[in-house]
Amino acid sequence: MAIDMDYDLDRWVYVPNVFPWESFGDEEQWADAVARAFGGEGGTAAPAELVEWLRAYLIGAVRGNRSGTIRFVHLPNITAPHAIVDVYDMPRAGAHDPPGLTPPPQDAIASSSAGAAAVQVKRAR
Repeated sequence: MAIDMDYDLDRWVYVPNVFPWESFGDEEQWADAVARAFGGEGGTAAPAELVEWLRAYLIGAVRGNRSGTIRFVHLPNITAPHAIVDVYDMPRAGAHDPPGLTPPPQDAIASSSAGAAAVQVKRAR
């Protein structure tokens, strides 16, 4: 099943769980590139220890996701990784649902810190 996701690239970073991925041979190469990109350059560059902290955080996000979920890190700036979000590819309403389960409503949410998103929660008792 394909999942079509749209997200704010300025705030959310996709965390690959299998390497090589794109041009990166391993999670350390990927984390280096992302940390340096968020760290900036020249007079506005973040302190080296903050860039290294972000690199270690990103490596941990990769290594902590061995289950293969689709993972994103909320990172509006280098000083503020607020959350890791895992997206699970689960079947929609179907043969495994209990009788009488109605599709859940989809709610649009917006946040100045997290951006816009849609939330749909499937619950069964």
